[in-house]
Amino acid sequence: IFEDFFGDFGGGSSGRWAGNTGGIGAVRIIWGAGRSFPSTNTADVTPSSGPTTTTTTTIVDQSGNGFDATIDGAIQDTKGHWQFDGTNDLLNLNSTLSTIASETLPASWEAWVYFNAGTGLNQTIIGNAFVNGGVLLRTTGTSHAPADRIRFVYFINGGNGTGVDSAVALTTGWHHIVATYNGNGLTTSNFGLYIDGEVASTTDPTFGNPSGSSIPKTQDFGIGGLPDEAGSYYWNGKIAEVRVYSKTITAAEAHQNYNAKKSNYLGLATETRPKITGVIVD
Repeated sequence: IFEDFFGDFGGGSSGRWAGNTGGIGAVRIIWGAGRSFPSTNTADVTPSSGPTTTTTTTIVDQSGNGFDATIDGAIQDTKGHWQFDGTNDLLNLNSTLSTIASETLPASWEAWVYFNAGTGLNQTIIGNAFVNGGVLLRTTGTSHAPADRIRFVYFINGGNGTGVDSAVALTTGWHHIVATYNGNGLTTSNFGLYIDGEVASTTDPTFGNPSGSSIPKTQDFGIGGLPDEAGSYYWNGKIAEVRVYSKTITAAEAHQNYNAKKSNYLGLATETRPKITGVIVD
């Protein structure tokens, strides 16, 4: 499951199966036996066999590798997006993802999120720690001002970590987020961030001295909250199509993934012209 692609939590995508038709716990891997790994999630749009759940509280990992997620309060809307109340809802991945969440390995973390600006809260998209060290993709609250920014960090503990912050605050609404780490060491230059298909302007959030250290791999990952920490920094909004890759997604791939789905979330027409190194080619 971690060779190149983790999975997909939440539906809401026309042209494949709709998450709401599969009931609670829609999880989709976008290729199956006999298919090669797509360079991005849009390269192979052949549907899988469809969503499957064992119970109303468990999301089955369709790759067969057993990384099933436990539904803890989160619910799906009629379009298959996961809804989180900002108080105690999350999806527990029941894994430390130690074979991908490492300071020595490349990884990319992707999601469509509906963000409610102005809450003043630190909110988790996906991660496993806020205090005890690990990986965290989240938004910033007033306690980590400026608020409503994307923060993506790998950190040793609450006093030592690094990554990237977006320089511009998110507005209320749907956004496509891709955060990357190239595995070459815990310095801010090894991290990347794409928002809505474009390279994001970023600032350096480094705190303490994480260089040369190893991040802890002891706590389970969650979507919309942190299963193993008090406080948990819960998401207040919706999250869909979370994917984790064991590779560094490129700018062109991030734009491709955004472009392929923006009509579903933003009502924008999909571009048919290729985008190469930031230039639309006629």
